[in-house]
Order: sequence, then C-alpha cells, then structure tokens
Amino acid sequence: MKILTAVDSFKGSISSSEINNIVAKELKLKGLEVIQKPLADGGEGTIDALIDSTNANKIECTVTGGLGEKIKSYYAMMHNGTAVIEIAQICGLPMLPSDKRSPLYTTTYGVGEAIIHALHKGAKHIVIALGGSATNDVGIGMLQALGVTVSDALHQPASFGASSLENITHIDFSTRSPELKNIPISVITDVQNLLCGEEGATFVFGPQKGLSPDDCIKVEKQVQRLCSLTPLLQKYKNTPGAGAAGGLGVACLALGAKIYEGAEWFMKTLQLKETIQQVDAIITGEGKLDSQTLSGKAPISIARYAKSIDKPVIAIAGSIDIQLLSAFYESGIKICLSVLPGIQTLEQAITLSQSQQNITYISQQIATFLTWPKE
Repeated sequence: MKILTAVDSFKGSISSSEINNIVAKELKLKGLEVIQKPLADGGEGTIDALIDSTNANKIECTVTGGLGEKIKSYYAMMHNGTAVIEIAQICGLPMLPSDKRSPLYTTTYGVGEAIIHALHKGAKHIVIALGGSATNDVGIGMLQALGVTVSDALHQPASFGASSLENITHIDFSTRSPELKNIPISVITDVQNLLCGEEGATFVFGPQKGLSPDDCIKVEKQVQRLCSLTPLLQKYKNTPGAGAAGGLGVACLALGAKIYEGAEWFMKTLQLKETIQQVDAIITGEGKLDSQTLSGKAPISIARYAKSIDKPVIAIAGSIDIQLLSAFYESGIKICLSVLPGIQTLEQAITLSQSQQNITYISQQIATFLTWPKE
C-alpha cells in the first residue's frame, strides 16, 4: 500500500516537514510505502515546505525587518529560476516581540529588498507568499525599496508604518527599479479580502496585529485616501486578495502581479494531483480543522481532488470543529482525527516536544489501521 503524507504545519507549534517525517516513519515501520510532500498555502512555512518538497535552494539575505532593523532572512530559488519570497520570514508577526507588535510602525520594506536580492541572483520570476504579516502599510515600504517614489508635501520619503500614511501626498510608480522590467510577479495567498471596508485588510486583520479599534478607523481612512493618489491603487483595491498582508496584495497588483490561491498554487507546483493519482490513500491536515479549512486551504483542496478520483483521505489536526464534520466528509475527507490522546492545555499541546509525541501517537494508530488484516 502506498500512502501520500501531505500535512500542513501546526502554526506556532511544529513545521510541515517535521510532521510528515513523523507520520512517514511510523507508516514505514508497518511496511507501508510513503511519499512525503511537506505542505503550505502561502503562509508561514511556505519556503521550508518548498525546499523540502522540490529541492529548491535556500538563498540567505540581509534585509530590513518589520521594525526597521536589519535581519538575516532567506528565500527559495527553484530550479526554473523562480524565487519564492515568504513575507512571514521578513516582516512576520511571530518574528516580533509581543510588546512591539503594532502595524502603526511595522514595514514591508524588507520584502522589496528581498525581491532586488533575488533579481541580482538571476531570478526570472518572483513569487511572493503573503501570509502571516505584522504590517498594514499597504505595501508602501516594499514599493519604496523597489524605487517607487512615495513622499510627503515636503518631498521627503515616507516613514515606515501605517502611522505615516496620513503624510503621504505623492506616489509615482514610474520611478520603479528598471530591474523589474519584464520580470513576472505572482502573489500567493489564502486570503480573499478586499483592501478597504469592514471586510478589508485593516478592520479584519489589524486587531490581530495590534491595532486598537480607534487605530483601525484612522488607518482605514488613510488607506482609502491613499488609493485616491494613484490610479493603480484605485484600480486594484477591490480585487480579491488586495487586502492580504495589510494591503501588500494591492501594492503587488499595482506592480502587475497576478494573484493565486496559495493551496492551488502549491498543488500545481508540487504536482500533488499527479502524486495523488499514484497512491492508495492520503494523510493530510493542519493545526485546526475549521471553517477556514473549508474556505480553500491546502488540506481541503487535496481532499476535493482526491474525492474526484475516489481516493480516501485521512485528516489529522490539533483540534476539530465537530459541527463541521459533515462538511469535511462532503469535501472528501473520510476520517477526521485529533492528535490529542488526552486532556492537555493549549500551552502544553503546542510545545514542540508534546506535538511530536501527539503526532507520533496518532501516526501509530493510523499505521495500525491501514495494515489491519483485510478479510
């Protein structure tokens, strides 16, 4: 029996590669053949999953972090010349101390620096994974790093963070770096929010990143004003995904980027459909199986395709919204299993050592079930 393991990371706990290694080890001990595909959907862990799944090269770089300091980061360079930049590795929320998390001051400048670095390394295509940002600067920092002129009434460059948006009076895309010419840019995200409005970047994601209700009202006003300064931002502000990463999505679209759902992009890049056709069963999952899973995240995309060719899917997770079990089953998941063997606090469950034990436990149960004598 041949099994595909393609489990996404348990965010803040254990990486996709680590999970799939544990599952594969236990399955192999029972004599099962295993194909591993570490998984992501554009958020935290995207680069590591790509490197582990495709043998892409890890390219280290020094860029500006979310708080304006210089940091060590990296991106993936695939063998076809595609550079995949994960913003969570540059201006991601988990990279900042909890008392420093405020989109009023965080910047995407380092994303632009990483793009330039990749171009100098010979990249022929730039892919930006937009999940997990600590920013709400509408991508202004990234645009500045790429040569776009963003200035105030005194013709001074805009400062970092959403707090500086109110001072911006001029945006000129014609000054962008000539290195961007003829370089295709793609954006992958599992977020479909527009830039503005109650379901836009600021009101939906701002509070998670540290904005107060009053901050959200002020920043939203400035984001809308900013769009009126240039036809390019105005043109794309209502495009699904424009609100991803605190509006970084709309800045990428203004540069000519095409936007893709992270799960579907990964399915294609990792050739998951072809692999699913070759196996007898699939094990997938993520930290929490809930309504967001059903919105098109990687595990459900796998399940839907597997269902179309009658391949069984087992999903594992730290927690499961049991009210949605019927929806999971309808999507192609045959069994939903929690990795928790007993009562644990959240703090206990998300530690690396406990996560490893929990995933080992459930993997042993799955391996035993899959090798149970058939009559």
